[in-house]
Amino acid sequence: EGLSVALLEAMASGLPVVATNVSDTPKVVMDKAGLIVPPQAPDKLADAITFFLDDLSRCQAYGAEAQAFIARNHSPEAWIRQILTMYNAVLQK
Repeated sequence: EGLSVALLEAMASGLPVVATNVSDTPKVVMDKAGLIVPPQAPDKLADAITFFLDDLSRCQAYGAEAQAFIARNHSPEAWIRQILTMYNAVLQK
């Protein structure tokens, strides 16, 4: 899949994410919402996970930013707003 639903669900739940740089993931895991690591780099994956495990306040801050990003851009309300914007643009032509 182009964009992992599990990734969106985790972020919507207020969890910071560690994900690999594949597909559309970097478009969702923005700065301070999680960390992106190269695919097939287990050492970097371990470092990114440790980055969160070592500091609960950092984990919570990134999780809050992830949740806010999803609310702004991927919530049902945001989707409806984006669809209505698209329809209005088509109707104006």
